[in-house]
Amino acid sequence: MLHLLNSPIATFKGYTVKCYLQRRAAFAECRLAEPCVLFSPHRAVVGIFLNSTTMPITEAWLEAAWQAQGAPTVQRPDEKHLLLFDTLIPISVLPFAGFDDLIATEEGITLAFKRQPNPRVRMRLMGDFLLRQMQTSAEALLEKYRTRIPKPPRCITIRALRGRVLGQCTRDHEIRLDIGLNQYPRATFEETFVHELTHLEHFNHSRAFWQRLSELYPDWLRHSLQHYL
Repeated sequence: MLHLLNSPIATFKGYTVKCYLQRRAAFAECRLAEPCVLFSPHRAVVGIFLNSTTMPITEAWLEAAWQAQGAPTVQRPDEKHLLLFDTLIPISVLPFAGFDDLIATEEGITLAFKRQPNPRVRMRLMGDFLLRQMQTSAEALLEKYRTRIPKPPRCITIRALRGRVLGQCTRDHEIRLDIGLNQYPRATFEETFVHELTHLEHFNHSRAFWQRLSELYPDWLRHSLQHYL
């Protein structure tokens, strides 16, 4: 659980500043050794996750954290870019191609339209592309952890989950990941996936669950904090 605090600084270099007191870690027997600062340039939000309400938040302190994370500038997604795992992919449009398709290259993606650009076709093509990319990434993660888990999931499904749920593990061992995870950093995608993998062993949030998660993904807490941004 996190408790939203009033931040003494409202904005910083185009970011909205949000301050949280992290409490969930107490149940998980996991602690942040020091306050954690996470910049989300495509949401224009910076989260400060504290382990004490006495930590002073100053411009100089934020400046140091910003520089340490590569001085990320705010970059809002627009119609010319697709957001995938916190990376903006350039989009070009090719009308009157005689077919509807999405062509991916190292430089970006091209949306080809049979006739004029169509918003519904555009949405379908990009949705299919995101599903394929996320499915491929999830299967690669499964291979990465396969030897460390007692048994693999029955299947992995990418779909739109209700509410703010980003992942689920069902009793028949299906792992479901929310398609909205495509907008999170890849490390957060992995943290969510490993969280659900851990439920294959512990179908609860008991102490044993958190201990096992920490064994599989020691830095899970830091990356899970991205969910709150």
